[in-house]
Amino acid sequence: MATSMELPLLPFPLTEVLVPSESKTLHLYEARYLALLEESFMRKSKLFVHFVLDPIMINDLSAEPSFAARYGCLVVIENVEKLDVGALVSIRGVGRIKIVEFVQADPYLKGVVKPEQDIVPESLSRLSSKVTEIKEALHSLNSLEIKLKVSTLSLSQCLLLCIF
Repeated sequence: MATSMELPLLPFPLTEVLVPSESKTLHLYEARYLALLEESFMRKSKLFVHFVLDPIMINDLSAEPSFAARYGCLVVIENVEKLDVGALVSIRGVGRIKIVEFVQADPYLKGVVKPEQDIVPESLSRLSSKVTEIKEALHSLNSLEIKLKVSTLSLSQCLLLCIF
């Protein structure tokens, strides 16, 4: 069973989703987010959570956060470049997490998070062979498209020559 941990949370708008294995460079300049960065380095794990803050509630009667605010991406800080104003921070997504509980902390938000396991197909070799089949089909399709363009071009040229 996955263990939970408390980590700093860095909210983003819906247009800024980060997924595992994706990299991004952030310009952090607000004092609270620079404090979040410092805490991440003090933990030596260089980890925090990138999540989408969607302020829309599912219904007025529920105090539950929206779907987007219940899940996030665990990120590792790969590089920090200090600037005159703030810092450029290179991050990389390393896994999906579920936000179990929001913890009010000052000056930024924290949360109790739990890693989410992706469902891996029962046979990776079967998946690999399917990927190979798709690649071969795309290659064949591309070759066919090129041949059709050449044939169409030749036909067009022939028609033009016949007309004139």
